[in-house]
Amino acid sequence: MAVFLQLRYLVRQMRFDAFLEIQEATRELIQLGFDHPDLLAVLEQSKTRRKARERKYAQLWLNQLNLAFAAYRQKHVPRDLWRSFETNIRAFVQADLLRSHWPSLKPFYPSAFQAFLDKAVAEGATNSSGTAPSTAGRCGKTKPS
Repeated sequence: MAVFLQLRYLVRQMRFDAFLEIQEATRELIQLGFDHPDLLAVLEQSKTRRKARERKYAQLWLNQLNLAFAAYRQKHVPRDLWRSFETNIRAFVQADLLRSHWPSLKPFYPSAFQAFLDKAVAEGATNSSGTAPSTAGRCGKTKPS
């Protein structure tokens, strides 16, 4: 039975490593666009480079949040660390940049991440007092799969 559990963990780790490689390539492509703004203009039909640049930057952050969420769901992040991280996420997603671009970028992410971030945005909005959100009804309540 121990061998089976080790193999199961190894397969999970391999899948997660593949996901990390994809995310790294995405990050490098976005960084290339930031280093050479004319490349962003090629990707976007928009006349305003700033809007395209903001969207790509928001996407870079959302990719990182999705990566952390996936790591938690695959049990690669300890629960106590995740609780701390999700508190930071609720505060972070209140930034105008992320709130304004989330609706158009949302379809590009897995449904579980969409639900998680929607709840994080809602919980962050209800706690605009600047105090730490309560632990009741956490957005990280999503159980690892």
